[in-house]
Amino acid sequence: MTKRKVIIKSWKQMELEYGLTCKGDINTLPHFTNDMESSIPESRIIEFDEGSYWDGWRFSEDMILGDYIAPGAEIEVSDDGENWDAGAVYESAYFFAGYQPFSVCPVRAFGKRKNCYEWKYCRPVQEKPEQAKQTEQEVFDKNGNVIGYFIPKGVEL
Repeated sequence: MTKRKVIIKSWKQMELEYGLTCKGDINTLPHFTNDMESSIPESRIIEFDEGSYWDGWRFSEDMILGDYIAPGAEIEVSDDGENWDAGAVYESAYFFAGYQPFSVCPVRAFGKRKNCYEWKYCRPVQEKPEQAKQTEQEVFDKNGNVIGYFIPKGVEL
């Protein structure tokens, strides 16, 4: 089961965005309640499963400020959520700085040249699996005894 670590919006932000119900809950589906608010850690960072459940509560995308990404982590950015840029055009890489609530482009990032950028979407850069390196190989005599080692041409150890 895949887990997702997210940052939950503040009560005030959700109240301004969605309003309140007659019971005083945030008007999202499902409603964001006072009990949910009081159960969230002060950091507002929670981790839930694919069903968006945490501590018995179901969370909707309306309640999420963004995925939790450690500050300074390398990210890919996008304005449409489809065309991802890892920094090849203006910078060699982008690094996560934080979220700006209430902004049209809530993701703040900076490049290696310390330029600041704002985007709508971001995601961590997926680490590429390391290619297996060829190592020195044993050389055997006809009796199966190791008599030396062979280093393939063009390979550094």
